Amino acid sequence: MAGRVLLLVALVVLGGCVAFSGSPTSGPDVSSSTATGPDDPREPSTLVVGIDAPGSRAFEPPVRRALAYWERNAERYADAPMTFRLVPDAADPDVTVAFVPTIDDCGAHEHTAGCAPLLTDSATADDAEVRVLDDLSNASTSLVVEHELGHVLGLDHGDAPQAVMAPRTTLTTRPEPDASERALPWASSTLSVFVERRTGPNASGTESTVGGRTAPGDRTAGDRTAAGERGVRGEQIEHALGYYARGAGGTVPENVSFERAASPENADVVVRFADHSPCGSDRGSCGSVLGTDPDGDGALETHTKLTITLTDLDGEAVGWHVARWLGYGFGLDGREYPPVLRESASYGERRSAWWSTA
Repeated sequence: MAGRVLLLVALVVLGGCVAFSGSPTSGPDVSSSTATGPDDPREPSTLVVGIDAPGSRAFEPPVRRALAYWERNAERYADAPMTFRLVPDAADPDVTVAFVPTIDDCGAHEHTAGCAPLLTDSATADDAEVRVLDDLSNASTSLVVEHELGHVLGLDHGDAPQAVMAPRTTLTTRPEPDASERALPWASSTLSVFVERRTGPNASGTESTVGGRTAPGDRTAGDRTAAGERGVRGEQIEHALGYYARGAGGTVPENVSFERAASPENADVVVRFADHSPCGSDRGSCGSVLGTDPDGDGALETHTKLTITLTDLDGEAVGWHVARWLGYGFGLDGREYPPVLRESASYGERRSAWWSTA
């Protein structure tokens, strides 16, 4: 699963938010600029860059890499040579790079990784602030700072270099615990469940109830048998969900609960019955999980969807198979599974009242 995709955006400053300096100034923490004609050789302008980063994380290395990038490329892409002096605790920097937990106000843009003023005046900015999320990896932090500094230098989305100024990119966070290392690998302790069932041979139907029953009505013996089988399956699924709602022998948090979902698209957990298994087995169960990998380490950190597929199982075995895959969805591995759900459970144990044991 790829890392989360975030927008890199800039707040377009129309006036009043960023001061512009149109004449040379002096002082250790104040930028200087000289107006020249288009054919005059230009001396590099120097910007003092400060860092505002509450906490103990050292942001200087990724910021320094971003500044070095623009020292090499500012003349090519921003039409003016630039040098930067990084003074993390500068009292009056030209540009402050502030690392923040969230960015809630960046114009009309949402879900942003960084925000900065887009400066189009030919003079040097004074007191410009660049905001960057504080939970990104060092590599992604450098990329976001490069992007936002590009706006400070007057570049907009779509301008060269595209590798830096593209409005969207894939970013990674700092290393996070994998799903198997979390007590609860879901965003919420309440999971929505949708049960999809078959209504007859090679026919399909859906029901959103967990363990829903079908009234006997006026049916043939075969219909009543199918309805009874669906009732057994529903009861078995309820046993599996109830087992985890009670803590599954201490393997999941005690506050786990389940609710019905109106559709499979809106469900956290989907249980489906199929004639053919996506895993290739003629009889048994199969499971798959979707999630997010924000730190880009190749392992999911948070689960967002669990799909359980049951193929050619008798009703009494449904609960055990559903419970086994629920454990997978909760991040359990072979050593952590409750004894009643061990993979080596016998044919009879899988069809017993396993949910009533510790």
